[in-house]
Amino acid sequence: MKKKMLFLVVVLFIICSFNLLAKKSSGDIKLPDSTYKLLEEFSQKKKDAMEKLKTLNEKEAVKFYSEYSYEIEEFAHQKIEENLKKSLNNVSSTKYNNVNKILSRYDLKIVPYFDLPFYIELSPTYYYDMFKDYVTDAHREYLRIEAKYSKAPSAEYTDDPDDFFLLISPQKLGDRIVECEDFLKKYSDNKDYDYRIGLGYYLYNRYIDEYIFRVNNMYIEDNEIRLSIYDDGVFNITKEMLKEYDRFMKKYPNSKVTEFLKYFIKNCKDKNKHSLIYKKFKDISISY
Repeated sequence: MKKKMLFLVVVLFIICSFNLLAKKSSGDIKLPDSTYKLLEEFSQKKKDAMEKLKTLNEKEAVKFYSEYSYEIEEFAHQKIEENLKKSLNNVSSTKYNNVNKILSRYDLKIVPYFDLPFYIELSPTYYYDMFKDYVTDAHREYLRIEAKYSKAPSAEYTDDPDDFFLLISPQKLGDRIVECEDFLKKYSDNKDYDYRIGLGYYLYNRYIDEYIFRVNNMYIEDNEIRLSIYDDGVFNITKEMLKEYDRFMKKYPNSKVTEFLKYFIKNCKDKNKHSLIYKKFKDISISY
């Protein structure tokens, strides 16, 4: 019996020591009371919104999504983000992670961004999880696509146009373009929400730019096609991308992008054709 008790005491001591060590190694991040107050207010806004959703029909819920998303994003950036910037100076990557452990309880996280200290971001599935059971089929699909793409961003940018890093395979990027295109075709006459902005202007256009220009060390600036400084001075398409474009055109012959690719592949080296390439790019893009 004494041996059992001694064993239990030793086990408890080890557990307590481990917890104490873990607490010390967490960076001892303590957010100000004002931050916690804002986080609780943020959480309450979601609870109130969930209660309201129960009283709305599908079309009303879509309209409410527009109102709520604008309000909650504004609150997150103008209130919580600004509050955190005042209290977090010279934040190390370890501290970022520790702060995010706290923020994750509220479906939030901070992300480093260009020359800014950081910006605050909602969980990728925040809106989908919240609205999926209350909105129309079109809006549920829209939120599902947005959540899926937010979980796995296509690329990473810096404030230098020459710095571009593709984070997914070119094949997946091409397939995303067609998924957006198919959605926009299917719901082109939808009157409840303007998907051309959320999915078209912000995602579809960017994916085409990344898939055709960025991966080939080109970018568009001031209505012109320009070369990255990392290129050898020649407008060229990599062998990998030529192979991928062949796959895309065979798999998606009816895509608007297929016709554009045919022209781009044939004429990208001819600078005299660049103004027309840009015009054709604008023709298949979604305008704001």
